[in-house]
Amino acid sequence: MKKLSWFKGLRGKITIYFLILSIIPSITIGGLSYASSKKSLEKDAQSQLAFVRDSKKKEIEDYLKSGLNKTSYMAQEPMTIEAMVEFSHTTDLESSTYNSVYQKYNPKFVNFINKLENGDVLLADTKTGTILYSTLKESDYGTSLITGPYKNTNAAKAFEAAKNSNDKNFATITDYELYAPSNNKPTAFIAAPIFKGDEKVGILIFKLGTSKIDQIVSNNNKWESLNLGQSGEVVLVGQDYKVRNNTRFLSDEKDEKIKAANNTTLLKEIRTTGTEDVLKGNTNISTYIDYHNIKSIVAYAPLNVDNLKWGILVKIDCDEAFQSVDKLQSLMLIILVATIIAIIAFSIILSSNIAVPMVKMSKAAEQIAKGDLTVELPEGKRSDEIGILMNSINHMLHALREQTKEIINVVNVLSSAVSEITVSLTQVTSGAAETSSAVSETTATVEEVKQTVYLSSEKTKNVSISAKQSLEVSKSGNKATEDTLEGMRIINNQMQEIADSIIALSEQTQNISELIESVDNISEQSNILAVNASIEAAKAGEMGKGFSIVAQEIKNLAEQSKQGTKQVRSILKDIQKATNTAVMTTEKGIKLVDIGMEQANEAGNAIHKLMKNINLSAQAAIQIEASSQQQLVGMDQVAIAMEGINQASIQNVDSMKQLEEAARGLQEMGDRLKQLTEKYKA
Repeated sequence: MKKLSWFKGLRGKITIYFLILSIIPSITIGGLSYASSKKSLEKDAQSQLAFVRDSKKKEIEDYLKSGLNKTSYMAQEPMTIEAMVEFSHTTDLESSTYNSVYQKYNPKFVNFINKLENGDVLLADTKTGTILYSTLKESDYGTSLITGPYKNTNAAKAFEAAKNSNDKNFATITDYELYAPSNNKPTAFIAAPIFKGDEKVGILIFKLGTSKIDQIVSNNNKWESLNLGQSGEVVLVGQDYKVRNNTRFLSDEKDEKIKAANNTTLLKEIRTTGTEDVLKGNTNISTYIDYHNIKSIVAYAPLNVDNLKWGILVKIDCDEAFQSVDKLQSLMLIILVATIIAIIAFSIILSSNIAVPMVKMSKAAEQIAKGDLTVELPEGKRSDEIGILMNSINHMLHALREQTKEIINVVNVLSSAVSEITVSLTQVTSGAAETSSAVSETTATVEEVKQTVYLSSEKTKNVSISAKQSLEVSKSGNKATEDTLEGMRIINNQMQEIADSIIALSEQTQNISELIESVDNISEQSNILAVNASIEAAKAGEMGKGFSIVAQEIKNLAEQSKQGTKQVRSILKDIQKATNTAVMTTEKGIKLVDIGMEQANEAGNAIHKLMKNINLSAQAAIQIEASSQQQLVGMDQVAIAMEGINQASIQNVDSMKQLEEAARGLQEMGDRLKQLTEKYKA
């Protein structure tokens, strides 16, 4: 028995199949679980980011709007109005009067600052822009926001906006800038006009720092309370792409300016996909490479406060967001490896349980193939299909031994019987060959007779065709004769009509001759009339000259008419001569037509008789053709029958030869079968 490799063997195949059938579902389920978990965690991360984004956005908007409202409210306070009026009346900022006013109102403004945020309150004169009051008295104190050194700052812009408004409730805020009087710290300005009645008496300006915004963004520097992990943070970005708050990772910054200021506001620039999109006014949650060059999930939205155009971005690193998924992936890999090991062990045990009995049965089958029927398989003690198969093979071996013994006995009997059949078939084949030769000779004779009858039939057919053609020609001749007679009758009628027309023409010619005589007489009379007119014109003298010309013309006309009548008379004579000749010719033609009609009648009678004779001949030829055709059909049938007999005889001979060959083959097979059965050990 040929030894198979492990991979080609049943044991190896079963193990591989089990691995395939178990690993594919495991990988599929694991992959789907991983994808589902990742999607769920991503959704949770996005929800958390969106929540932080929206809540912080609202807090910042509320804080800035509260500053606007409080500044507007403070500008309308009676105390503020009184202070502004008193400061306006005291232009000398070093005088004792000014100091008294300052000491009177300063505590109240400090209290306002503490309620809003640590900063500075400025009171500026509407007309000159001079800052008449400052809580902190920084370097902008006493300068003009219109003409002074800080006229191009955001403080001056806030002052200008409030100055130009006539709304008592108006308040505006400018973006942060590095303001020199405040030690170049990021400072925003909220301004509101101060009205006394309907008169604008000054502008209240509040300097806004970044500490409160930093507290809002970082939850008082408690980033972990935002549930953004170790990498999450909240960033505010202005139109210049620079941040408006201290970032969470300020300590990791490497920029020298940021290190020196210990602040990222207005010093760090962030240009990413999110900042580009949010500054266009879009709200979204997206995944991209952030300003740390790390793939992150970022939720962003624009802020809506006065004329500020900021964006808020909340982000977390993807690695941290999907940390649970990575742990799940590792756990699933461990489970998958353990499952594969268990499957391999189970498949080896199962394959051995199946393969060992199968190997025994294959060895037994190989011995049976070699002719050894004495092989025995152990009785199967198993109750499964393999045990049933082993028992079935044992029963098959017992039955095969008995059948082999019977086959050997039958083969011996069959071999003697086939020998006798072969001898008998040889004799029958010889007789069939002689019969076939006789039938072949008879068939050849019938074929010669058939050819003779065929030639006779063809000649008869030609005669019949000629008779039919003659009949058709005679019919055509009879028709032509009838047509000729009809034509002659038509010609005779036309000749009569021509003769009548010529006689009528002769009569008309006579009438024309009489008219010409009348015209000739008129010409003579016109000539005489012209002569008389000439005589009368001569008698009239000068008055008759015109009439004499007319008379001369009438005379000329009469002469021309006379000449014309002579020519017409000459032509009429010629016409009368031609008419007489035509009448004589027509009479001769009528006579000739009558003679032609008589001859055509005689020819028609002769052709009619000829057509009857030809018709009789054609009918006789058709009957002869039909009789010949019947003889030909009969001979064809005889020839076909003889051919069939000949083919049957040949087939009989071939069949007998084939039967003889089959008998010999059967004898050889019997001998071969006898040899095959002899090798089995039963």
